[in-house]
Amino acid sequence: MAKTVSILVATTTLVLGKPKGADENVSVPAGEELTKEIADSVGLKKTDIEDMVVRGHLLPTPVRAAESGRGNDAAVVAAESAAQQAKDALAGETKRADDAEAQIKGLTAELEEAKKATADAEKDFADLEKHVETLEKQVAEQGEQIDKLTADLAEATKRGDAGKGAAKA
Repeated sequence: MAKTVSILVATTTLVLGKPKGADENVSVPAGEELTKEIADSVGLKKTDIEDMVVRGHLLPTPVRAAESGRGNDAAVVAAESAAQQAKDALAGETKRADDAEAQIKGLTAELEEAKKATADAEKDFADLEKHVETLEKQVAEQGEQIDKLTADLAEATKRGDAGKGAAKA
């Protein structure tokens, strides 16, 4: 973009003198800029220039200056604007990609935790199945013991009844 700078413009024709090794005086016509090169060629010092400004011979004038190497070409400005928009879009897409990567990492960690929890649950289930099998065997064995004791009790009851009947006779 263009920036504003101040230049010194002659309000009247200034005859500044002869530069070293020159045959003619250097002059700055009214309305023309006193450049650094002209001031240096005739040996003007900063205080000399300030004095000419104070006296009204030079007028500081703001002007718009183009940045070097670019000019004020509308095509250049449009291209720079398009390039900036592309950079902004790229930055936005890069941020979205980074956010998506972070989200994927988080979801991957959650998945690994869920897989571990599932594996632990499957191991616990297998342990419970073994425990149920053990309990079922114990219940079956105790059922057999109950059946045997019931049979022994029935036989003992028969003998006891037979012995009471023989004692009454």
